Amino acid sequence: MDPAASSEKQLDHEDGPYILRPLLEAVPLCTDGSAEDVKINCVEYYGKSVTLSVGHQASEVLHFVQMPPDPGEPSGSPVYIPASRLSPVSLDSFSRPSAAGPGVQEIVLLPQISKACVLCNSTAAFYSLPELSPVSGISVVKNCSWIGGLDLNIRPSSATPKDATILLSLKSKIQIVRLADKVLEAPPVAVVTDKPLPAAPGDEDTFAANETGHGKPLAYTTLNPHIVSPNAEEFLLVIGTRKADPGVGMFVSLDGEPTRATIQFDKYPEYVAIDGINSGLNAPQMRPDEQDDGHVIATFCKDFGSGPRYGMEIQHLNAGNEVNPEKYWLEAKPAYQERPYGLKTLLGGGHVRLDEIVSKLSQKKFYPFPGYRDPGHLETPTSPPKKSESRTATSTERLPRKKESSDGEDFQDDESQPQGWEAARNREGEEFAGRLANFNARLAVWNGNRIWWALPNPLIIQLDTRLDMACSFGDEMHIDRLRVISVLKLIRGRDARTELDHMTLDYLKQKAGLLLLVDSLSSTRTNQSTRDSELKELEQVLSDSKLDPRVALFLFQGMRDDVIEGSCGIWVYSGIKKVAETIVCRIDSEQSTTFGDIDLCVMHFLRRFLLGWRKMKGFGSVPDEKEVFRTIDACLLIVLLELEQRSSKESADGDMVRSELNDLVDGGVDCFDRAVDILVSYRRLFVLSRLYQSRKMSSDVLLTWKRMLEGEEDSMHEFRDGEQRMREYLKKIGSRALVEEYGVWLANRNPRLGVQVFAEDEGKVPPFEPAKAVATLRSEAPSAVKYYLEHLVFDKGLTSYVHELLEYYLDLVLGDLESSAAHREAVMAGYEAYRALQTPKPTYPHFLTENAPRECDDDDDVWNSRLRLLQLLGGAHVYDTTVIAERVRSLPGELLVPETVILAGLQHRHDEALHLLVHRLGDYDTAVSYCLCGGAGIYAPHGASRRRDAAPEPEQQRRLFQQVLQEFLRIADASDRVEQTCALLERFGEWFRAEDVLRLVPDTWSVDVLAGFLLGALRRLVRERNESAVRKALNGAENLRVSYDLVVGTEQQRGPRKH
Repeated sequence: MDPAASSEKQLDHEDGPYILRPLLEAVPLCTDGSAEDVKINCVEYYGKSVTLSVGHQASEVLHFVQMPPDPGEPSGSPVYIPASRLSPVSLDSFSRPSAAGPGVQEIVLLPQISKACVLCNSTAAFYSLPELSPVSGISVVKNCSWIGGLDLNIRPSSATPKDATILLSLKSKIQIVRLADKVLEAPPVAVVTDKPLPAAPGDEDTFAANETGHGKPLAYTTLNPHIVSPNAEEFLLVIGTRKADPGVGMFVSLDGEPTRATIQFDKYPEYVAIDGINSGLNAPQMRPDEQDDGHVIATFCKDFGSGPRYGMEIQHLNAGNEVNPEKYWLEAKPAYQERPYGLKTLLGGGHVRLDEIVSKLSQKKFYPFPGYRDPGHLETPTSPPKKSESRTATSTERLPRKKESSDGEDFQDDESQPQGWEAARNREGEEFAGRLANFNARLAVWNGNRIWWALPNPLIIQLDTRLDMACSFGDEMHIDRLRVISVLKLIRGRDARTELDHMTLDYLKQKAGLLLLVDSLSSTRTNQSTRDSELKELEQVLSDSKLDPRVALFLFQGMRDDVIEGSCGIWVYSGIKKVAETIVCRIDSEQSTTFGDIDLCVMHFLRRFLLGWRKMKGFGSVPDEKEVFRTIDACLLIVLLELEQRSSKESADGDMVRSELNDLVDGGVDCFDRAVDILVSYRRLFVLSRLYQSRKMSSDVLLTWKRMLEGEEDSMHEFRDGEQRMREYLKKIGSRALVEEYGVWLANRNPRLGVQVFAEDEGKVPPFEPAKAVATLRSEAPSAVKYYLEHLVFDKGLTSYVHELLEYYLDLVLGDLESSAAHREAVMAGYEAYRALQTPKPTYPHFLTENAPRECDDDDDVWNSRLRLLQLLGGAHVYDTTVIAERVRSLPGELLVPETVILAGLQHRHDEALHLLVHRLGDYDTAVSYCLCGGAGIYAPHGASRRRDAAPEPEQQRRLFQQVLQEFLRIADASDRVEQTCALLERFGEWFRAEDVLRLVPDTWSVDVLAGFLLGALRRLVRERNESAVRKALNGAENLRVSYDLVVGTEQQRGPRKH
């Protein structure tokens, strides 16, 4: 900033360490209107009544009294009323106002004794305060070149003796005047800064060292000397050669030793002052490490590219430590007169109200669109977003309903607020900010007929000015990112010591964050790592600034429908409101963007930003917490949905985003109704069901799953094994009505799975009673009744439902055979194929199972029903055989042979059963088993109990074997006849009598065919004869034993014989 070109560029901006604010405009220097050539020479300001004294070249002292502003106008400025116009005593030749003399040269106030000393045209006179009336009894001193030398260590407000000391510089001596005491003499001086130790004097033409006992003048020069003190321990001495040459400032201690690095001025200054919180009159004694907040201010004429300009150069006390020290140029706007500026630190301080701070830090309601004044949800924007701008924007009719139904809470609008509430809140915000906008000022600056306060520029004005310089809202919106970041670097790590500091840092971070966000949205940088680092820094800035996230979200057109403002709207700093509204309007006027137009890295920034805000939920430190977190949840949901859609194509972060999305909905959202609309608009029904589950809304969960199972699209196809999920979910809920409703629905859709709901014994609801469940299914899901009956019969063992299940099987099997000639032919072909099998062959039910049609599966009702029918008929179940048999016989053509065999056996029609087994099926092994079992349970499954009323009688078994022998002897195929008959006689010959077999067997058969049976018969005969002999011998021995026991017993009863 040191170069002239750079300084000239900054002239119109208040980004330096000091600013000027009017103290008194248009000072009436002369009463005759000839004030153009008259200039102000000195200014002083002090007193309980706040008086302002102005001395000017026309040898007058103007005395003003300050009138405070109207209490009803907090932003008003004090008014200075002319109280008197004094022509001080002047004994020199230019005592007349028109004479070309110096006029009033200096005013020194002595508040301890209520006196003032005025130097006018080299004449020093004393006056009383505050009216500035001449003091009698004190002589007037002429030929005086300078007055001053007040002790800087004495505070005017402190309790001091009722006397005062002042130094008067005469031609050949210095008079130390202690009022009411004698006058002491000293060598002549021009400027003295008084300390407890010897002063540093110099006359108007030379600098002289005031050594003990003598003084030695240095080289001759025509410069006005400057000596100022930054603190109680050191002085700043300004030296130079000519006014057009640079000046040098040296810091020395009371012992004359250097204390700091020297500083330089572009030209030798007209005035020099040091200002800061630890400098000037009444400055407290501070430690050296605390005395670094001051600035050196010098006035002179500086050359710029456009020509010379008068103003003030400002640099830090320690600027000499830097290779290229930073210097600032300050001048009044607009430039008044081409003459040097005057500068002085006043004895008294004034109060300045900076309305800029009020205009930046007062809270105001944020209106994102011109003419927008709706305080509720964004129901009536000036230009409703197009459908192409937002996936979530459906219609303006939807928005008022959202306002009414947001989680059951009623939002109020402006009409429900007290009349004038917004204006009252605006006043409160301005009053609060106004209390922070008052500053003390002691440094006066003048030029021409105007006087200003020069006061340290508050950080908010300094850096906000730089932020304004970093953004351009001309034909194209442009943000200087590096300049914005430089502002952030200046405040990084800075601690807030006051309320103003705290608000300033928040304000600057918020504004910088908004500008960086705009830059990121319009950025064309392609370096991904650079973009990511910039966005992470932006995320940190926005998070630290505590900017209402709803303001930032208004920059994204696709999210504006989801910003909830509540009954009072969004309140932000006035400066933030201004820049945010400008940005929003420019974004709308320049482009219409959708989420697809936003870079993926910006979307991830939004995700992190919103997640970071969501972590603050429940802290209680967030204003408008309900509205803020509803907005955050809705926008975060949209961002995650958009990222998930794009992640599969552009990023590998799909799993992470999906996990965060599931965590969001599983944990519950504040904007529940809006979240439902968003998920429906994105066709994310499975995520919607998870959202319902987060609030234990089981009915809505089931309804959403039902919609997906019935064909409604879920864009990400996450609902896999939906029917099984529903069945498991019904097991976990406690509403019996819901379980029954969706159990029936599932039973109609998938009967086998649906009946598991009614068959569940370990669910949260009590088990269904079988009778009620059967009735419910029969009336609402008839196709599932069979499966439920199977569960009752086969799993629960409830035989009372066997007959009903048989009826279902028969209805299905008989209906199929009666209606389909192809199926009848298939059954008959199956019999033929089974008969054609070579022995040994499986049982017919096993043959049916192994030879199911290729298109048959576990859900083939007809085929599986017939197998189950055979299992039930042959099992140990009680049912009405007569009714079942009649239904089986109703089917013509002996199509159900195995079923007929079982029923014939149960009805003791053994001849018919054996005939069908041997001749219709060719199931010879089953026919033999039939004889052994007495005609019961021949087709019972392996391991199942067979039905029998009692153990078969041997005689009955013998009759059955006789019958099966006769049937075998009638087998049409001769080889099968011989083979099966021989096998029967050999294996079960004990059931036959030889004479019966010989009678039945054809005479044409060879003896070899019956050799096995006959040998077995002979063996049995021999065995029987031997067994008979053994039995007879055993009987004889038994009789002998019995006779012996009888004889012995009789003898014992008769007793001993008598001889």
